[in-house]
Amino acid sequence: AMRPAAAADPEPVPKRPKRCPEARTLESQAFKDFIERLTNSTLDCDGGGKILRLKRFITSTAGPQVLNTVLEALKVNTKVEALYIQNFEEGFSDDQLVKLTEVLKLKRIWCLNVGENFRTTLTAWRTFAEELQHTAVSHMYASEHHFIGTDVKNQMKDAIRITRKANVIPHSLEVIMGCGNMWFNPKM
Repeated sequence: AMRPAAAADPEPVPKRPKRCPEARTLESQAFKDFIERLTNSTLDCDGGGKILRLKRFITSTAGPQVLNTVLEALKVNTKVEALYIQNFEEGFSDDQLVKLTEVLKLKRIWCLNVGENFRTTLTAWRTFAEELQHTAVSHMYASEHHFIGTDVKNQMKDAIRITRKANVIPHSLEVIMGCGNMWFNPKM
């Protein structure tokens, strides 16, 4: 008896490469334009380009690669003095806090709102608090949910108070007028 010919193994269907969930944002022309303007300090944002409220340019669901790209651009930006980088629950974790600290150590940003980023650990916040003295940050806000029962908030407030008294870098009038939602708001 003849055996039926075995069906040839079908050609394996090539798997689509896994797409980075952030690729749509990273590859969009609007995001590329934003990063280019941020990098070359020509971004049209509040305070004559000196106050960057990040959620006006990217969604609060932005992931870590998007935020890393923004933080890399801020390393070369020479205009932004105030940064609002709050409420990025998907994309802001310990790694982004480390990158933010690197940006702040360049001593160009003196006003910072880094609140409501809930994926950061107490360990990372402790390191940030220790490094804050090496920045020009004199006004800031960070969410206190991680700090309850610790000295981290007081450590941060002490560091920014010392920096504020030392007047490490001059504060632009536009930024003083346009900044709020800090533990201590800048005044004239």
